[in-house]
Amino acid sequence: MRTSVSVFAAALWATPLAAQAVVTGAVQDTAGKSLEGVEVIHEKSTRRATTDNTGRFVLDSLPSGNDYFLMRLIGFKPVRFRARLGKSDTARVMATLAPLGVRLDPVVVVAEAKRPRGGGYDAFEERRSLGLGKFIDSTEMRRSEHLRLGDLLRRDIPGIEVKEVFGRGGQGRRTKAFNRNTLTPCELTVFLNGIRIPDPDLKAFDPASLQAAEVYRNQGEIPMEYGGRQQECGVILLWSRRG
Repeated sequence: MRTSVSVFAAALWATPLAAQAVVTGAVQDTAGKSLEGVEVIHEKSTRRATTDNTGRFVLDSLPSGNDYFLMRLIGFKPVRFRARLGKSDTARVMATLAPLGVRLDPVVVVAEAKRPRGGGYDAFEERRSLGLGKFIDSTEMRRSEHLRLGDLLRRDIPGIEVKEVFGRGGQGRRTKAFNRNTLTPCELTVFLNGIRIPDPDLKAFDPASLQAAEVYRNQGEIPMEYGGRQQECGVILLWSRRG
């Protein structure tokens, strides 16, 4: 007797044969490719078998009765079917498993904590090792305490012009640093301890109060944390003395 069973996009058929109580058959995917590793389970006794590389399996020594079987494989929709077996019956099953869209848990990537380049004075040596910009370290600052900051920049940084100009709105005269390495000389942007100083006056910064200074004269040198269109003229990073 032939029995046709349809279970959720999987087609099966079972035929009792004159043999011992066995369920045997083959499993394929919807493209007709044999599936290896499919687990076939007799639910009542929990006896099980696994398909080989040709998609075939044999599940023997089963008790007689009208019982349910389960086929499952990761990535495919499981199939449950029923077969009625007598003491000397064999059922042959042909099955097709449909792919299952598996929803995975979100993957969280945690980066190793690392101080970003240019993030603060602690990365001073790292930035200097890249060979970009000009650096005045704490040793040179101590040697130059008798100088004004503008004089120190003029002496140590080629292409930097320091002069007095009127401040914004024409209020007072301020000492400014200008970059002459550009087509048109323009004022460098000044940061103190990572914070931009609007309309800075270099006279307000005493080398004796500073730990170090960094000067970047073009956009290609400027650390990205201090870059941007407004800094196309260049950047001066000043770091206050510690302790």
